[in-house]
Amino acid sequence: AALLAKADAAHGAEVFKKCTACHSIAQGGANGIGPNLYGTVGEAIAQGKGGYAFSDALKKAGAGKKWDFEELNKWLTSPRGYAAGTKMTFAGLTAGKDRADVILYLNQQGSNLPLPPPPAGAPTATDAKAPPAAGAADPGGKASPSVEGLGNTTVPAAAGK
Repeated sequence: AALLAKADAAHGAEVFKKCTACHSIAQGGANGIGPNLYGTVGEAIAQGKGGYAFSDALKKAGAGKKWDFEELNKWLTSPRGYAAGTKMTFAGLTAGKDRADVILYLNQQGSNLPLPPPPAGAPTATDAKAPPAAGAADPGGKASPSVEGLGNTTVPAAAGK
């Protein structure tokens, strides 16, 4: 959540240009080598997308999961590490900031799901010196482990996707 709180969708759009050789992102856009990614955040993994033929590897790795912020972070880190045998040949994005920026950009393309709150005491893009929210965890408390700083970023079930 900390990286998403500081994410830059405009930079995410620039990084996403690497993806456009295989993916479109326009509403109603056609699938290409890869599926159209419009409205992907919050959708079930390896389902839908206008009949796109997902690999068995991704279907297995994503069974029962949705493309929430954390799953997208894992996928964008290393698609082949996430789903060995996937059709996707892209090696992944090593920089956590690039992944967060792309995830924010993807979310703005038809999904618009609420972002998870940043961890208590974490700086945000709008106020780097914001105090922890009322009722926030004790600063000395232990936070649960997160994936590359994205924290617990599951998509709310009520998102309608």
